[in-house]
Amino acid sequence: MRTRRAVLSRSCILSALKLRSSFGYQPNQPIGGLGFTSIVLATLSGAAILGILLSVSISVLTSTKRVRSGTPVVWLIAGFPIWWALGIGAFCWIGAALCMGFILLRRRSIRAPKGFGWWAAFLAWVVISALAVLGPQHAIGVIWRLSLYLSVTIVFLYIYDQKESELSAERVAGALTLLWVATVAGGWLGLALPGVSFGTPFEQFLGEGMASNPFIRQLVHPQLSSVQVFLGYPVPRPQAPFPYANHWGSVLAVLTPVVIGYVSTPSGRRWMGPLTLIGLSAVVPLTFSLNRTAWASLAIGLFYGVCFVHPARRGKAIRNGLIAVAVITVGVIMSPLGGLLSDRAETGHSNEGRANLYQQSIQLAMESPFIGKGAPQTNVGHELAPKVGTQGHLWLVLVSQGFVGLILFLGWTVVLFRRSRLAVGTLQRWCHIPLVIFILQLPFYDMLPFQLCIVFITSALAMRSARDVLVAPMRTNSVDVLPSSTNVA
Repeated sequence: MRTRRAVLSRSCILSALKLRSSFGYQPNQPIGGLGFTSIVLATLSGAAILGILLSVSISVLTSTKRVRSGTPVVWLIAGFPIWWALGIGAFCWIGAALCMGFILLRRRSIRAPKGFGWWAAFLAWVVISALAVLGPQHAIGVIWRLSLYLSVTIVFLYIYDQKESELSAERVAGALTLLWVATVAGGWLGLALPGVSFGTPFEQFLGEGMASNPFIRQLVHPQLSSVQVFLGYPVPRPQAPFPYANHWGSVLAVLTPVVIGYVSTPSGRRWMGPLTLIGLSAVVPLTFSLNRTAWASLAIGLFYGVCFVHPARRGKAIRNGLIAVAVITVGVIMSPLGGLLSDRAETGHSNEGRANLYQQSIQLAMESPFIGKGAPQTNVGHELAPKVGTQGHLWLVLVSQGFVGLILFLGWTVVLFRRSRLAVGTLQRWCHIPLVIFILQLPFYDMLPFQLCIVFITSALAMRSARDVLVAPMRTNSVDVLPSSTNVA
């Protein structure tokens, strides 16, 4: 029976692969390279274009009093598939942060949660550790990651500083739900058109020379899925609307608890039926993603969420959850997906390579435990292999910023966990769960920029609810107030 399912699964995959030829797909097409200046210019121009567009739009709408406080956040999240199709998806976080930063600077003060100093110290340590960078090839990565860290910081402060009456959690969760729906749709599109990629307006704007750089091309030239053969036969791994297949599975897992929380709201209840069907359909592309960490982290996160959000009904919730999991599991095993799932469980594939990278990451960190290496390092003797300090954000921070940077990063993560656990409201308590999934994925997935930004958004919503409801009479003790650089009345 298992053999028949595996054969059927492989035949379905091979049939889908035949569609690639009609789109002119050419695997392993050689691409050129560019210098440091060109890459930086491409990055800054992409962010600047979106930032200017959003800033001008917000300014115009604000002057006519037709915009609400959360408009930049909604445009950033719900509009992400559009930014991705235009070729600026990787830069939209920076562009939106420029817009939000402009709005924040117009305020007298900016509220930040207690313990924010951990994250501020980490950002400072990222800059300090950059002094250890050797060569422009490393400086590119440092500038890119630092800009993303600063961007998600601004997004976090912008949401946390808003009151519920100014920017409701329901509205933000609705935007995140749209992104989740787009992620599922992108997964199915990747299965229907495996390996297909397409050009974008921003890619045309950069020109053939600059857009041919491998780093830039990965950001501005979207691909629906990556076809891999490590199971012994080609399997399309969904990645739209993200650059990599691991990003796709990780983001889907992180967003799912928010969708569950959203259907508990008045506007979300109207969409419970369609969202349930979409969630069930997501099992297929999630299985094809072959992301074991996404599978495990989502299952553990949802189990924790059921126990955390409804403690009084914990027994009933767990029972219903186990029944749902059992039904889905049996359905997957009995379907053609069963062969794919079994083959993935039996194929270690990246286990040995990852273990090797992790061991080298620890060794490099021991060489420079205080300040780190500033950036991931080339795998000596295996130049074509992934760099040491990648394949997991935990190892990225350890190699780049050393043990001190890792302590600061994990210290801030603990602050987020403890304070978001105090969330008030069903939706807000579900917004605590993405952080749990994020923590489980830290050793295995790179979290910039998508997952980190999403988790900062949901954590800000959860922490904000505790601030506004539980400690409103003691506001001056519950938050640190950051003075703005401008004191506009």
